[in-house]
This record gives sequence, C-alpha cells and structure tokens, in this order.
Amino acid sequence: VLASKAVRGGGVLVEKDSTMDLRESKITGNHATEGGGLCLRDGAHVSFRQGTEINHNAAENQGGGLMVISDSYAELYTTVMTANTAFYGAALFVDGCDVKMNRVHIVKNTVVGGGYGGGIFIAKQGNAYVENDSVFEGNVATKGGAGYVEYGSVFWLTSSVLRNNVAVYDGGGLYINDAKGLLVQSSIEGNMAVDEGGGVNVQNGGNMTAIDTLFVQNTVGGAEETGSGLGGAVVLGRSTSGSALNCHFLRNEALNTAGGFFATEAAVRIVGSVFEDNRAKEGAGTVLDRTTHAELRNSTWLRNRAEEGGGLLVRGEAMAVVDHCQIGPHNHATLRGGGMLVDKVSTVRVRASAFVSNDAYEG
Repeated sequence: VLASKAVRGGGVLVEKDSTMDLRESKITGNHATEGGGLCLRDGAHVSFRQGTEINHNAAENQGGGLMVISDSYAELYTTVMTANTAFYGAALFVDGCDVKMNRVHIVKNTVVGGGYGGGIFIAKQGNAYVENDSVFEGNVATKGGAGYVEYGSVFWLTSSVLRNNVAVYDGGGLYINDAKGLLVQSSIEGNMAVDEGGGVNVQNGGNMTAIDTLFVQNTVGGAEETGSGLGGAVVLGRSTSGSALNCHFLRNEALNTAGGFFATEAAVRIVGSVFEDNRAKEGAGTVLDRTTHAELRNSTWLRNRAEEGGGLLVRGEAMAVVDHCQIGPHNHATLRGGGMLVDKVSTVRVRASAFVSNDAYEG
C-alpha cells in the first residue's frame, strides 16, 4: 500500500469487527489526519507478520504508522516500523485498546510540532505488551522518546530494549503519566533527555516496576546548562512509586542531580540492585528528596562520583531504611559525603550495612 491519502487510515482503514492478516507486506508513504499508515477502529482485529514493514507514513494528529482505537486489537510479529511521523505516537497510537508486539523493531520515528511518544503513545487504559527481543531505537519526541504512557494505561516490556531514544524535555526512553510501566529482563540503554529522566520519567501518581533490568549509559542534561539535568536513568516525581528489583544501574550520567535514580515525594523500593560508575554533580548513584519514603535492601553502590553524595544523597525530609547494603568501595565526592550525604532534616536508619573505602573532602 503506497502513497495513499485519507482522513483516517491513509493506507488502510479496518473497522466494524473486521479482521485482516498482513504478511510480508509494505505500508509506505501514506498520509492521513489520523492513522497515517493504518487505522483500526470499532472492534477491528489485525495481525502483522513475517517482516511486514510500516515505513515513512505520516499523520497530522495521532498514529503516524498505526492507530488502534475503539475496542480494536493489533498483533505485530517480526514487524518493522521506521521513519513515521505524527504529533502523538509517531509510529503507533493506542487509545483504550490492547496491542501485542513480538520481535518488533520500532526505529527512528519522530513526533512533529512538539508532540509526545516517538515510538508509541498509549492513552486511556490501553495496554501494550512488548516482548521477545523487540527494540525501540532512535525515536524522538518532546516527552517519551520511545514511549508515552498515560491515564491508567500499562506498558509491559519483557526481554526487550529501549535504546538511543531522545526526549527534547522529559523521559528519553519512557514517560509514564498516571500510568504503569513494567520492565522485566530488559535493557534501558543510551537514552537521553534534556530536562528530567534520561531513561524513564514517572509522574502524577504513576508507577515503574523494574525487575532484572539493566539501565546503562542513559544521560540527562546534555552538554549545555539547559533544563534541570535531573535523573540520568530514572525519575520518580511527586505522588509516584517505583521499585528496582535485581537491577543494575551502570554508567548513567546527569548534568546536575542523580546520575542513577532520583525520587521526590515518592515511595521507593530498591532490592538486590547495583549502582555502579554513575556520575552527577550531586547524588551520583541515588537521590531521595522531599518526603520520599525508601526501602533500600541488599543493594550495592560503588565507584559513583559526584561533588556531593557520591553514592547516595538523602535530603529534604526524606526517610530511608538501609538494610544489608554495601556503600562502596570507591564512591567519591569532591566536597561532602563520599559514600552517603544525609542533609536537610532527613532521616536514615541503617542496619547491618557496610561503608567501605569511600572518600570525600568532608565525610
């Protein structure tokens, strides 16, 4: 399907409980107001298989490559979506529906006009199940380079990768707004945001649960003094919650605060995880801020470097339990708190933990 135009479904419109099975097909160069390549609505069910390509399509509003709305369902297997554009969901827009993706490559899609969700936008209790070596790579958006998830929706990422995605503001890999992100045995790597959350940004009551997941070489702030430069790998904003279970935060970097993990007014649980070789001006490994309540157990901080709080920074009435953790070796602060800096009426309870071979000018 090449170079077609319509108001909805530039290339293909599937509706009214119809079904379609696409194999070894190409949906290329189509244009619409909504659903540049394809639009599924009113109970449609479509399967994309065997190397189907959805490339170079454009929508003025939602779903540059594919839009799934009004009780429809899409399954994508070994499908490639590349160089699609839209305001919301450059590659894929999902509104209150379910989408399953298996070995799918979502690559180099870009929002236009300051929109959200370079790879995927999920709205109004929609669900995306992404698994088995699927890859979101090189997508670009204002918020949510790889994906933007909102209002009760769920993004499930299993044995897959979010790599080298970019957000002009927040959430280089993923932006979660009053929604949930579940990351299992996956990799969040090389993503970048200018303002907050190079890898993942969670806001407005949202939740992130990461299990056996690697956060590596994500960055926030860029090379210039623009934006807040906050949370190289993860940001948990006000009234949010997040867990990192058996995760590894490696070589993430923030221009200003929290190379690895930042939480403010949030509920945090970190168990069996490692924070290694992260960089920031303050709190290179982890920052717990403003009434955050945190449980830190059986975890390790080592070789993190900052001006203040090399391993951890706890401040602003935050409360943390540090249980059977190791802080060190070789966390470094050029000013204060090589291993940990506890500041501004915060409270930390330490049990059966070790501070080993950290250094700073003070503490």
